[in-house]
Amino acid sequence: MTPEEKKEVIYEAILKMVIWDEPKEAIFKKLFVNGFEGAEGEGMYRQARSERIASIRGDCAKKAGFGLLWFAGAAGLFSAFWYGVGGITRNVLMIVWVCAAIGAWKTIGGLVGIATAAYKRGSLADMD
Repeated sequence: MTPEEKKEVIYEAILKMVIWDEPKEAIFKKLFVNGFEGAEGEGMYRQARSERIASIRGDCAKKAGFGLLWFAGAAGLFSAFWYGVGGITRNVLMIVWVCAAIGAWKTIGGLVGIATAAYKRGSLADMD
């Protein structure tokens, strides 16, 4: 096995450990045992950590995007009744408010998730 292949195999193992949010000490121990210490080991850890954070932010951006779709649906429904029909009933208005509230909830949750991605704990598989 060439040094580059070894580095790739170890990096994949480190990435799995970071994704599963294993303790930093265990990750650095694995790096040290396999001969990656100092700046090289720290660089591998930082790269894996960056991938974890990017993955969390990507999932949260999708959630925020779905929230914006809920907003757009509420605005479209309101506009269709207000401008198309010429009026809006109480029931339709309630549906619009519920859609807008769901949109606000999902959008804010997604934006907060993006902002706090570096501080999330636990496995990526357990995050909703």
